[in-house]
Amino acid sequence: MRLRSLTMTAVAAGLATVVAGWIAMPSALHLSDARTGDPAIADRLAGLASGQGHHELSAAVITPEGTRFAGLGADERTEMEIGSITKTMTSLLLAQAAEDEVLRVDDPAGEYLDLGAQTFTLEDLATHRSGLPRLEPGFRSFLAGYWAQLRAGDPYTNDVDQLVTAAREAGVSDVGTVSYSNLGVSTLGQAVAAARGETYRELVEHDVFDALEMGETSLPETPENLADDAPRGHTASGRTAQPWTLHAEAPAGGVRSTASDMARYAEALMADDPALGVPAATLLDPRFDAGDGESIGLAWFTSEFDGRQVTWHNGGTGGYSSMLAIDREAGTAVYLVGDTTASVDAIALELLSETTAAATEGSE
Repeated sequence: MRLRSLTMTAVAAGLATVVAGWIAMPSALHLSDARTGDPAIADRLAGLASGQGHHELSAAVITPEGTRFAGLGADERTEMEIGSITKTMTSLLLAQAAEDEVLRVDDPAGEYLDLGAQTFTLEDLATHRSGLPRLEPGFRSFLAGYWAQLRAGDPYTNDVDQLVTAAREAGVSDVGTVSYSNLGVSTLGQAVAAARGETYRELVEHDVFDALEMGETSLPETPENLADDAPRGHTASGRTAQPWTLHAEAPAGGVRSTASDMARYAEALMADDPALGVPAATLLDPRFDAGDGESIGLAWFTSEFDGRQVTWHNGGTGGYSSMLAIDREAGTAVYLVGDTTASVDAIALELLSETTAAATEGSE
């Protein structure tokens, strides 16, 4: 029976792969030559992004002298999915709840959700040290992922009860070692919401978006909450992707925003804005070693790039790629997002390096 089940699974997977390949026939997607905003930054974006599978890009470059925007086919008001940068907002909600003494970061997550024998803490979830797998394990999740691939759709469809069941039943391994987990941060967001007695969507809207005056930022959570004309991104092959709203797993990547609002978010972190509700260092300061020369705070990673410490988080959905990178010492940051799955990480880091060099030379 077990052999038959495995054989059927292999056949299904093979057929799905063939069909996915047929559906994903490449279509023409080219880097837009329509420049917006600061001409020098737009020109630099065009040079760095050429030939890498990008289409439209929107950037914010923040320095002590102010913030400049630029884009290719998009501008600072263009809405896109920020993907896993959402995790930093979920960890901000955790820190705010701890500041308000609603919970403690070292509380077991099982105090707020029915997680059975799982013993990981809220901090473990925020720092990817819970031991939970990256994604929900099991055949149902596997099939959901394949079906989403075929449709260029959202693979995250769990409601809160299904998410909690997945986290409760998942095996954990290497607890205390940083291992990136979407399942973990999704669980974190729902645990903080439960502690507050609100939904995650309500919580992030008033304690992050409203508090920081990010009026162009939203967390739809379900397709029903999206406008009919909500922007769509593109897969690597150029297909139009369905929006990722992520349902109960929205705390791991469900936010949609603009470069203008994300610049506001970065500025608040860099200026230690009281509107954050907590000192920015509570979020950004490294807490644990993440391996390979990296460290991690509450969701935020810190790595060395061009000899400088950069605090960052990136994101990727079925149709978008994003990165927010901050040089805390220099007071510079870059937010970059594109409407394809092609990574923007290297471009964002290079822009940050050049911006920091110019800012530090100007201050000498």
